[in-house]
Amino acid sequence: MKQALRKLICHLLPATLTAIFVITTANAQTEHILHRFTSIEGDGAIPEAALISDAAGNLYGTTFYGGALPRCAINQVNVGCGMVLMVSPPSSQGAAWKETLLHEFTGGTDGEFPSGPLVLDKAGNLYGATSQGGASSRGTIFELSPPSSPGGQWAETILWTFNGDDAAPGGTLVLDSQGNLYGTAGSGGGGGNCGTVFELTPAGNGEWTETILYAFKNKQDGCNPQSGLIPDSQGNFYGTTGAYDGTVFRLSPSQSGNWRKTTLHTFEGNFDGKYPFGAVTIHKGALYGTTRSGGDSGCGGQGCGTVFQITSAGVYSIIHRFVEDTTDGILPVAGLIADGNGNLYGTAQNGGGSIYCGSYGCGAIFELTPPGVQGGTWTETTLYSFSNFDGDGETPQGALLLDKRGVLFGTTADGGDGDCSINGSVGCGTVFALTK
Repeated sequence: MKQALRKLICHLLPATLTAIFVITTANAQTEHILHRFTSIEGDGAIPEAALISDAAGNLYGTTFYGGALPRCAINQVNVGCGMVLMVSPPSSQGAAWKETLLHEFTGGTDGEFPSGPLVLDKAGNLYGATSQGGASSRGTIFELSPPSSPGGQWAETILWTFNGDDAAPGGTLVLDSQGNLYGTAGSGGGGGNCGTVFELTPAGNGEWTETILYAFKNKQDGCNPQSGLIPDSQGNFYGTTGAYDGTVFRLSPSQSGNWRKTTLHTFEGNFDGKYPFGAVTIHKGALYGTTRSGGDSGCGGQGCGTVFQITSAGVYSIIHRFVEDTTDGILPVAGLIADGNGNLYGTAQNGGGSIYCGSYGCGAIFELTPPGVQGGTWTETTLYSFSNFDGDGETPQGALLLDKRGVLFGTTADGGDGDCSINGSVGCGTVFALTK
């Protein structure tokens, strides 16, 4: 999420447990801080997106701010234009993880403020988006190519600069087997200015072409996609729009070459949920996602957020409602991941019951376990509550990464180094791992 949402704190009211679910807490989880961002000496600040990994266990991500180049500022204060980084596992047991700066954004035509997770291809190239910058200051899509020898410089190529037909790309990019990139832009797309779904195709000689697959029109159609796209095995894409109360949509190809958009659910706020800012995930044909608000009457009457399911038959249901004043998280803004058993894992940017972040809490990591019988109750477990105490993180806003060993990796946008502050943050964020 962007800066305006990072510090959203709801006015807390007594909560009523209105959904049928179970909350438990688990103390067997251990957090390991792999890196604390400082924003000094070229380090980044405020990691908002999910991490990805390669076969060697290296983690790749972005920070929205930071870097050594003083060309991007907020309120006339230099915050840096953002960076791409790698965090590598230690070479020996007990040693520290190592952060490596891969690219610092310079603003201007280079782009600034990277948004959304990266994509890694088989050759080791990284692809991502900046929400601003470029020749028209409307965002870019970039590629980073690894050096030919260890320790060399990564090479950046700007693949596409948004020029007003659409703007503000963000969320998850999709890279297909032909090298085409698919994503969403949060604005532009015509008179509605509600954003687009786009495809970028390599045209040879280093040139790329953009095709707008769908332009969102208005409140009823959906507006302001922020989460990017998730593909299925039939070539369909799924995503969310976040403006108004929000929607979940499917985009399907046709033999004519046109794409057909189907609205799978329109959120109505209150107990239904609203603001699905995170990407959906697919498990056994069903879609799962979160809404930042809605679900009950807590969090100042706006609701503290939900987890929802849409079955392959199109049936929508809420499988968890977040509640305040408990160890439960509140206000989730990231998508979910699923393991092979159908357990769902996610982050909530606030809540968790910590006393060190005021009444709204420092955020939490949660697990949702499916019922043993169809139609039964999902069980939520709070795996970890952030504290922003003694170097701990605060405010997780990206989705998690689950490796084959069952280790969860993620980032917090705040916390970590208490001497670092950008635009009111307490700490500039962390990279963490959670083990059993």
